[in-house]
Amino acid sequence: MEWIEVVNNVGFPIAISCYLLLKIEVKLNKLISLIHQTLGHEESRS
Repeated sequence: MEWIEVVNNVGFPIAISCYLLLKIEVKLNKLISLIHQTLGHEESRS
């Protein structure tokens, strides 16, 4: 299904919300990874 069809079928706000959720998910995964790396380094220093 093409992007335009999705917008026509589900509506503009829902399509934008889905797009933003996908973008945020990637950034949250990177942030979680960095937090785990930081905590791991702090534990090894003690």
